[in-house]
Amino acid sequence: MSTLQRDIVEVVDSQLAALWRAPRMWGTTDEAIELHVIQLLEFRSIAIRPKLERREPRTVLNSYHGALANLFPGAPPWYLFDLVDNFNRKDEFILLLKGITERIIAEMQPEDVFATHDLVLRLWLREDVKAPRASTLSSYYDAFHRVLRAVSRKKGTRGRAGRDLEKAIDFALTDVEISPANGAPASITLPLDEVETTEIDAVKQGVAQIVAVNEWAADTSQPVDALTHAIAGEGAPERVAAQALRLMPSQEAAVLSVEFGGKLVKRPAPITIRPSHAERLVEIVKQSRTLRPFDEVGDVRAIDIDQRSFKIRKGNRSLRCWLEDAKLLSVAEAALRQRVRVIGHEYRDPGSPPVIIAERIVP
Repeated sequence: MSTLQRDIVEVVDSQLAALWRAPRMWGTTDEAIELHVIQLLEFRSIAIRPKLERREPRTVLNSYHGALANLFPGAPPWYLFDLVDNFNRKDEFILLLKGITERIIAEMQPEDVFATHDLVLRLWLREDVKAPRASTLSSYYDAFHRVLRAVSRKKGTRGRAGRDLEKAIDFALTDVEISPANGAPASITLPLDEVETTEIDAVKQGVAQIVAVNEWAADTSQPVDALTHAIAGEGAPERVAAQALRLMPSQEAAVLSVEFGGKLVKRPAPITIRPSHAERLVEIVKQSRTLRPFDEVGDVRAIDIDQRSFKIRKGNRSLRCWLEDAKLLSVAEAALRQRVRVIGHEYRDPGSPPVIIAERIVP
């Protein structure tokens, strides 16, 4: 929930708690108290499940009258203040009203954004970020869009794909939820929905590959060979792993982790993409038969301890290097903004940024 949603729920719950302690302070008649409680329940429902309320504005009233029907079988569809009067149970009014309210609140679960949209990206930001920047969302979504295109296309490697596939990955954007830091890290939630297209199966396959490679990376007990069963095809595991590296959360972008879920992911809960996955993904890339020697000189930039990577800048180019050995991090940190020679191997796949595996850093 957003900060505003939490604030509304807290205010409603505190008012209900005060009402149960001193009901007559909130209304001089049973009718006034009952209608006030129903109104508070509707405010609470709108706060935590707005889409349901827009679609079914009588949700709370239907639940309320359903509870009354269980308490007074066969009775007319009256409100509680009338029912207790006609059934000689006026002394139980507050007790019954409180019981109905607690039951409705227990059933009033927040909308699950991952269960109601085709794809959802939720970016959790680092602790020092108090309010998310628009550039964080736009840059990550741009990377995601490119990766999904690359893993979904059947042919071609560079530039735009066919018209139908481009349409398939041009998702409908609904509400973007921005949550500033407030006891929990700041976050950005981006729900995406498919536009009707003939290429939906290709997109589903691409999503499945992104999920498979990240689930494998999260389970450190899984050997490298295990991914070849999940992602079939000559060179396919390395290609998908190289693309998935583009989705790694980074210190540079202040992203701590990313949740990836939705109906197309086909998981009961979203998967979490963490910077630590990068090391495992590089292990997959290293299996490629197309690796070639890399030996370049450039300035050290953007060291990412979590990903175990850094960038070297050479002229107008900036290349991400993944460190073969964690001990090289201290060498890279000591050489920050200095010119170094990076020696290792390089994986190049048309349509993807190069993956450079740094085995030596020579100041």
